[in-house]
Amino acid sequence: MNTDSRYQPMFAALEKSNEIAWIPFIMLGYPNIPASIDIIETFIENGADALEIGIPFSDPVADGVLIQNSARIALEQGATVKKCLEAVATIREKHSEIPIGLLTYANLVFKPGIVNFYQQASHCGIDSVLIADCPLIESKPFINAATQSNIDAVFIAPPNATEATLIKLSEQKGAYTYVVSRPGVTGDAKEVKFPVQVVSSLLENNAPPPILGFGISSPAHVKEAISYGFKGVISGSAITRIISSHTDDKLSAELVRFSHQMKQATLKG
Repeated sequence: MNTDSRYQPMFAALEKSNEIAWIPFIMLGYPNIPASIDIIETFIENGADALEIGIPFSDPVADGVLIQNSARIALEQGATVKKCLEAVATIREKHSEIPIGLLTYANLVFKPGIVNFYQQASHCGIDSVLIADCPLIESKPFINAATQSNIDAVFIAPPNATEATLIKLSEQKGAYTYVVSRPGVTGDAKEVKFPVQVVSSLLENNAPPPILGFGISSPAHVKEAISYGFKGVISGSAITRIISSHTDDKLSAELVRFSHQMKQATLKG
């Protein structure tokens, strides 16, 4: 973790207050860029400890139908990487302390050039970047560029990871480790599997804080994540479903309700 990372004080403060991190995922540009900025502001004002921001991509292989559709709509509305980074810069101007991470895909990083992409991200106030389709074995150029730009590289720990893989993940210096609850793609679910052996190994090997994602959609999921030692949760598909199923006059209230429920559940004990 970078020494001036915004994640470090966040995790320290949460540990002191006996909580874990509540991290909403929002697709920038869905349903359009101004609306997505308003949605992000709603979460910041209503309990989010950090943000995971998606940049829309035409082939989001790690995402299920809900988030795939949100990316498609965002692209149709003209959400480019440049416009998304400009939107993040606008958010950062108003909120200097909250950690902001990007979830993106390798092609979007390759196109402007790896070093250039990370420099732009850093300039806009990004703290971490997770490239969903980049395995650890292919990550060296991205890690080098991230380090040069004072950005944390975040990696995914799959539920079927070998002990050797988990040890390698534990040796990384990123802001956190993204533990996925199941093989496959994102999507909200009533039942979530908790990869107990994965989180136990990561904790034992002093990995970057393990954060659970994929299917997290209720306070009960948050409470169970706490019981296994996770340091935070990420929820994206549940948020995308709320956005897609509520009209403008009801959307804000539903997002506030959901965020409050999820944040309240992050209190241990």
